[in-house]
Amino acid sequence: MKLFKNGNYFSSRSRDYSWKEGKYFRYFKHGIWVLAILLMICSLFRKPDLYEKPGSKMTFAPDVKSDMKKYSLSVPLYSKPDKGSEILKSYTNVDEYFIFLERFKGQWIRVVDQDGDTGWISSYLLRFVPGR
Repeated sequence: MKLFKNGNYFSSRSRDYSWKEGKYFRYFKHGIWVLAILLMICSLFRKPDLYEKPGSKMTFAPDVKSDMKKYSLSVPLYSKPDKGSEILKSYTNVDEYFIFLERFKGQWIRVVDQDGDTGWISSYLLRFVPGR
């Protein structure tokens, strides 16, 4: 079966480049590919946040604080990581801080507040305080 003018597809065919690659350019390209793959693998196993350790201090996110002040909203503390569960407490103080305990499915964070109450809050409402 002839696929090209000069014979079989699998035969040794000459490459027609408009420019000639350097002697070590192929090794350079392979090195770049290996580094890119290693970087992707490392990023898969890295934690999402450097501050995410049990005992880290958390506070409300800046946009949540401004909305709480502007619209006098309250943020609920749930007993289980589900919006349909019992509300243990509601927070209206924007200066409230929490201690991080654990994360559940990326969306829920278990925290302890200043009064010692333990519960779950949505991770979109809290931010880690840097330096603690």
